[in-house]
Parts: sequence; structure tokens; C-alpha cells
Amino acid sequence: MDKSFLQKELDGPWLECTDERLAHEDIEKLDCALLIRYFEEEKNQEYFRLHRPGQAEAETFPVGTPEEDRQLYETVCAQADLVGFGRYRMAYGYHWSDWNTAVVPLRWRLRQASADAPLFLAADVFWFVPEQQGLVLTRECFTINIQMRSGTLLVSKMRYPAKENHPHYIRHWHRGAWTDATTLEIPANISDLAVEALRISTRQWSGIYPSITWARHGKRAVLAFATHPFDWNITVFRSFLGDAPYKRLFPREQKDNFHPLCTYLGIHPTKSLRRAYAKNPYAVLWYLLLKGWEVEDLNLIQRFYDFDRDFVGIPFSEFRWVDGAVQIPQENSAHVDVPALRHYLHWIRQNKNEHAMTNELYRLEQKGITQEMMDTMQQFAQYGERLPLPLRWRLLKHGLTREVHDLISEAVMDLQSGLRNVEIAYTPEEEALEYQIGAYRFLLVRQTRELLRIGGEMRNCVAGYRSKVLRKESIIMTARTEDGYAICIELDGRHRLLQAYGPWNRPLSGDALLACWKWVAQGGLPVAFDHLAPVDLSAAEDWDIQPLHPREMLDGKTVQ
Repeated sequence: MDKSFLQKELDGPWLECTDERLAHEDIEKLDCALLIRYFEEEKNQEYFRLHRPGQAEAETFPVGTPEEDRQLYETVCAQADLVGFGRYRMAYGYHWSDWNTAVVPLRWRLRQASADAPLFLAADVFWFVPEQQGLVLTRECFTINIQMRSGTLLVSKMRYPAKENHPHYIRHWHRGAWTDATTLEIPANISDLAVEALRISTRQWSGIYPSITWARHGKRAVLAFATHPFDWNITVFRSFLGDAPYKRLFPREQKDNFHPLCTYLGIHPTKSLRRAYAKNPYAVLWYLLLKGWEVEDLNLIQRFYDFDRDFVGIPFSEFRWVDGAVQIPQENSAHVDVPALRHYLHWIRQNKNEHAMTNELYRLEQKGITQEMMDTMQQFAQYGERLPLPLRWRLLKHGLTREVHDLISEAVMDLQSGLRNVEIAYTPEEEALEYQIGAYRFLLVRQTRELLRIGGEMRNCVAGYRSKVLRKESIIMTARTEDGYAICIELDGRHRLLQAYGPWNRPLSGDALLACWKWVAQGGLPVAFDHLAPVDLSAAEDWDIQPLHPREMLDGKTVQ
């Protein structure tokens, strides 16, 4: 096999190249161009930039109709040997260290001299690194070499910038495998060809042509088959079990991994689970999780066997097997409070039945958990039996609706009113987050009783955050104008923006949105959720910005 693939259409498929020069010439000897589509939040607009190595400045083109964009791409393709197309989002308000690099493929190549020879898979790419003073644009070649007989897997290393060493981070390089360090994905048709070649190679040295029962594509499929050709399903359990148990239990040549896995996890391997594992190995995690949550009816558990992406938004890659149980980190990438979710589901089972509990989990798995739902579950877990009985029955009957959220928030404010008021202490870095931005005054909550007032006036559930604020898990701030509270903000313990909403939890708009973006930029805050709409900040260029606690006052500890 000796194939090369090029992209001939804007966002089109990767097709086999029949031009000998374009298919085999060194990438440095070809005239290459990069057409990258930008969305720049500061300007609130999209446009194309055309880059060429050695070119001082990029040409800029407005994004037009699909037909105009296609014609632009065809024009560029007619003027260059190879053209890479990619997208890039320039997010306003982020640190320099939060700008992401872009890796854009120009050409894919697959080589194999014979069925018993190593498979060579290569991507010739543009490596695109934006800087404050410009950009770095280089051509790189990423490769994977796989010899199935010997089990040799070589992944080319690449240089990527460390983000810790501001302001010269671009000049400090680390080494890492491109399969892990970039978002570059192998197109499905190319990865399928590579896997098929590896299956033939496996038959050449083992006499067995491995069957594939779980559909996988991309670089994870290629690497999974190379490491476990007779059962690539088992590779999803490597991080879950840990390297040492994984390597001990599942040698490369082993053909039956399901039964050793079940024995190690203490599972009685039913036929239904065996069939489910063949089509989706994450079915084993669902079985373990629901059994750990005391679901006994196997028919109810089997309903979840087809879900193979995540658990209510939490990637399966974050699950771990610890002390004989599935462990899901409390600080997970989906920001789901797992104990609060479990408390809510068990309460449903206690007051209804197991079927109702799994129905609610199934619905949440399908539709996802919003922040409003999470707030309701957290407040319910904290106050539970102290909430009025009619309100609890409403939650049981209607579920996690907005109406139930608002009613629970009001009930929590009543319960909080009798608690002792507590002063909240902040670090100098947190004090420095207070700003006057135009007509908006961004202030920290100084006392727990303020949470009641904010919740009452803004009609939200911030009063229920009292415990989280005192434990320093959350930092609550508000932005006020002469008319009262305009924005309610939650930061986590690492000062990431989790929430920023107006009264009644409405998304920010108008001047409030402008002010919030400018405050985020001024404080250099990362945004954990993409719930702030893009905005053109040019309308706020003349706004006055003043820190309410100058740095010299903070260093001298004279802030009152």
C-alpha cells in the first residue's frame, strides 16, 4: 500500500491523490498555504486569513455565503500545491496562556511494503501558534509506525509550547506525542484503511484475522488495535484500572479479556453483559456504577448499555477503580456534584421505586444536567427534610423544573434567615477582583447575610451557596448599578468563572454583558463554561475602569 490523501473541497472528505509529485514530494519542496477561519470575540465577527510560510502578513477575507467561501477555497487551491483549512477561535478576555494552538493537516500518507512490513502513517501539517506579537507558522510531519509481529509502536514526538513560562513561553519547548498533545484527528476513512491493513498484518503473523464488534475510528482506533489486536475494547479500561493491573491482566496476545476483567472487578459475567461489552465496553462501567448505587434489577441496568460517551456529561476517562468501587472525582470536567445527584436519585427510589429512579437518570443522561438542575439538587441535598413537605412532593412529581428550582430557592432563603451572620475573608488576589467598570461596580460578598439579600432581589438560588462560600469552594460576587443588582457571579476556588447571570438567572446582554467581559479581561480570569455570548467590545472602549483596591493598598494590608 502506498497512498496519499488530499482535501479538495472546503470541509470536504480526504480523497486519494493521483498526482505523483503531490503524493510523494517532500513537504518542504511544495508550495503550501493555510486558510484558517477565525471567530474573534473582540470584534464579534468571522473572517478568513490566508497564511504562507515566510509571508510577513496574512491576507484577510470576509466570510461570505457558502458558495463564496467555496470559491475562495478553490481560488487558493489553484494558486498553491497543498492547502490546509482549519478553524480558530480567538477568545477575548483570556490570558495569553489560554490561547490554543492549531494543527492543520495538509496531506495524509499511508505506506506499507508488504503485509508483514511496518505500517507507516504520516500527517504533514501546519503547526500554527498565535502570539501576542504575531504568530509562529511551521510545517511538521507527525508519524505513527506500527509493526504488528513484534508489537512495536513508534509515535513521532513533537514540540509544543509550555504555558507556564510567561512572557517567553513560546521559546520554552517540551517533547510530547502528537497523539496526546494536539487535537489532530485521523479522518475516519484513513483510520479505517490503517486498521484494515493492521488486521491483515495480524493474520500474517498469528494466523487469525481479528473480528471487530465495536465501531471505532480515528487515532484512538489505530492505537487501540496496535496495542490489543484481538480485543481493542479492553483498551478503554487502562486509565480506569491503572497501568500496573492493566498490563498484568491483559497481555497483548490475550484473546479473552472480558472474563479476567469481570473476575478482577468482582462481576458475575452474565450473557447480556458479555454481548453488551462486545458492542460497547463502557457497558461494564454502567453495570458497576448502577450496582454500586444499589440498583438490583438487571433489566433496568441493561437500558444504559448503549451509552458510550459519558455519564451525565462526565467523561468515562475520569472514572477510576479504587478500593473495589467506581470513583468519580468530585471536581470533574462537567462540574457535576455526584454526591448531590446520588442523593436525589436515591430519594426518588425511597419515595417511589427503583424504576422511577433509573427513569430519571436515563432522562438526565439523554438531555444533560443544566446548572439550574445542579443548583436544585445541591440545595435539596443540603436542606432535604427541612424543606416544606408540599415542595418536596412537587419535586417528586415534576422533577428538576425551573419552577421547582425557584420555589426551593425561596424556601432556602427562609431557612437561612435564622443562621448566624459570618464575615467572609479574602486573599489579596481576591480583593483585587473588585473593579468599577463604567456604571458597574463589581464587589465581593462580604457577609453571609448578603447572600439572602442578593437571592431575594435577583430571584436566584445564591442563598443556598452559604456553605460553599464558607468552605471557599465558591466565591460569590455581584455587579451593581444605581438601579441595584445587575449581575451575580460565581467563581470556583481556582478563580475560574463558573456562572454570570442577571436577575432570574437570565443570560447577560447589552451593557451588562459588555461590563462582564471587560471585568473578566481585567482580572485575567479563565471562563470554565462558554455561557457568555460573544460581544463587540468596541462599544465600551471609552468606559472608565478603576480598581477599587489598588495593589499598593493590598500589599500594605490596609484594605478595610
